[in-house]
Amino acid sequence: MIIGESLNTDALPSIPCGVRKYMEEYFSFGIGATSVSQGGPIYSSVLATEWLSTRYVSPHTDDDFVTSIFLTLVLFSEHTMGGAWIKKRYHSDPPEIVLRRGDFMLIDPLKMHWLHPTNFGVNHYRTPRWWGYQWTIDCTEESWQNDISQIIADMGGQVTSDPVALDEFYSSVATEEES
Repeated sequence: MIIGESLNTDALPSIPCGVRKYMEEYFSFGIGATSVSQGGPIYSSVLATEWLSTRYVSPHTDDDFVTSIFLTLVLFSEHTMGGAWIKKRYHSDPPEIVLRRGDFMLIDPLKMHWLHPTNFGVNHYRTPRWWGYQWTIDCTEESWQNDISQIIADMGGQVTSDPVALDEFYSSVATEEES
């Protein structure tokens, strides 16, 4: 779900040259991730986990992250994100939303999600790369919901999500933790 947006997209970080080269060389089409230490961290009160880059991502779940959720800041996007939760939240069919530079999104890794270029074929050599900066939030920590708000504020953003929808999202994550 889109939880917030940057108030000043000009102030968003640029992709360090070494990170860009590494991703383009080793992950020409699949999703690539590299530690923030590869390109120097962006500072917030909670250090981000990784840089992400891809041309597309097939529908999948991230089952290794049972007690986590992802908070991702979109740095560059000409892409559309899909997931079953989008249909319920945004009443769209197909269940997809276009991502914009500066969007903060919350992703429940245990729910199906995907990413594809909005106006290009997925295997086209001119398909632009999507770039993001991601925090993996441990939902077993008492402060995890506050950490999300703090990161967004530290990165110069604001929470724009409907509070009811945000509570529903948080509740669904809490329910999964208990089961």
